[in-house]
Amino acid sequence: MKDPHLTTAQFIAQLREIGGCPWKAADGTQRVYFNDLPDLFGLELVYYKSGNIKSAKLDGDRISNTTARRICGDLATLKLWVDPADGTTHVRHQFRPIFDYDYHAILTEAVSDRVAEVPCPAPD
Repeated sequence: MKDPHLTTAQFIAQLREIGGCPWKAADGTQRVYFNDLPDLFGLELVYYKSGNIKSAKLDGDRISNTTARRICGDLATLKLWVDPADGTTHVRHQFRPIFDYDYHAILTEAVSDRVAEVPCPAPD
């Protein structure tokens, strides 16, 4: 996913452009977290004012509101981050997901596709 010609700072800038939130530990470890997992996963949700789902699509195909709610429940238990040093994507599950989707593969592909659409930032 990471262009080998980019510096880590440039890659972080690309990840920020697509919604990533950089984080740096005291020991210098860097990660870029993603919070809008339903959007990355391909869910399109419309809500009532009450907060309940009015309609849902997954990759453009209509799905039931119950299925959408369950997928959102699965995604809410995940942590997704990218290691900016080498571009690897990591997904951690807090609980066992309801659905048998390969969340790691789907989210990694979504991040890669979005990064590919972002122009390379200028060198520092």
